[in-house]
Amino acid sequence: MTDTYVYKYGDALYINLTNRCTNDCIFCVRRGGNFGEYNLFLRSGAEPSAKDVIKQLKSHNFKKAREVVFCGYGEPTYNLDVMLEVAKFLMGKVRVRLNTNGLANVIHGFDTTDKIAEVIKHINVSLNAPNAARYNEVSKPDYEKLKYTNWKGEIIQVENAFDEVLKFIYLCKRRLVYLTLSVVGDVLTKDEIDLCRLAAKDIGANFRLRGSM
Repeated sequence: MTDTYVYKYGDALYINLTNRCTNDCIFCVRRGGNFGEYNLFLRSGAEPSAKDVIKQLKSHNFKKAREVVFCGYGEPTYNLDVMLEVAKFLMGKVRVRLNTNGLANVIHGFDTTDKIAEVIKHINVSLNAPNAARYNEVSKPDYEKLKYTNWKGEIIQVENAFDEVLKFIYLCKRRLVYLTLSVVGDVLTKDEIDLCRLAAKDIGANFRLRGSM
């Protein structure tokens, strides 16, 4: 059976590039198994190539979609080169958005935002919490995965995932993309949501309050 790399949700198409993720968020939809009619677990064990994704996009008549979103059962920036190639293919044909946990720079050990912003102009970062302590509780980052090698060849262990997300957000803002910060309201208090909304305003980003799916 062919793995699902492209799936429909509402009037948009979503791209499922990987099952790898640095986080195990308490609200993550993959905790519940299938996503509606779609099984987004990559049963073949292999991540798709750009050719694989584009083939499925064409079968869904992607040009009629309201937008195409990189968002599946994993952090899409893990499969960075494929994501960039597919986004480049989509440029000028349909609006493209990236939903990300904001940890791409740690995953790859360099600033990815310049390459991303060249081909994706709408970026939604899951802020998830107003501070580091709550971020660890809600997003449950696996710090064993949050290591990278710097330009000196030194292995750097990230101590604070929330700070890395904020760094990614500020870099995205500098790239002049349409930036949205989102939280899941079901897992935060009203005061925490208000703090996140204020943070988005201070940064100059849009704010989106999501519900658990």
